[in-house]
Amino acid sequence: MSEDEAPQEKLSDGEGDDEIKLQFQYLTHDPNVKWNNMKPVCGERYESPHQLNLCLTNYSISRVYQIRFKKCDSVRLVALCASDPEKFQCPFVVRASWMSIERSFQIKKLVEQHTRVRNFRSANLMDPT
Repeated sequence: MSEDEAPQEKLSDGEGDDEIKLQFQYLTHDPNVKWNNMKPVCGERYESPHQLNLCLTNYSISRVYQIRFKKCDSVRLVALCASDPEKFQCPFVVRASWMSIERSFQIKKLVEQHTRVRNFRSANLMDPT
């Protein structure tokens, strides 16, 4: 991880010297990145679940992996590897949820490792856009 990608810790002084608060600043997704360079990062914030859905779709198409969305609504998103769970035990998972205080959609858990062979027969994730 480069310095720009890593969550940064900031120490902010409270009213007294005894109280030290840690604040994390997470990355915000840039929707202007070219589609084949989009990559989800744990802790990254998105404006909406649709924006994260688009990022994951572009990521899977550019890397030639199939994913499926187990849950995808306005509160949470869960994406898994689309391989047969009985044949392959692929650990790929993305879990994200709505952060009401920050008014953003944030990735909480990301396991990028795929143990499945790259095979993209069906194009059900692609659309004209």
